[in-house]
Amino acid sequence: MVFFLDKPQSCREGHRVLTPGGRYLFNVWDSHRYNPFGRVAHGLLQKLFPSDPPQFYRVPFGNHEID
Repeated sequence: MVFFLDKPQSCREGHRVLTPGGRYLFNVWDSHRYNPFGRVAHGLLQKLFPSDPPQFYRVPFGNHEID
């Protein structure tokens, strides 16, 4: 789910290919607030690239919001 651009479509596709009685499971990483590894790694990238820190590292941690 993390790297799908169209998350609702990716869920629909997962459901479409399930066999009867199958399950579609996925997990997401929590926000930097509750994930010290992610917070430290992102902070390090910000220090290494202060004028233009890479934003790709926010993507995996951006799916923690339920809504």
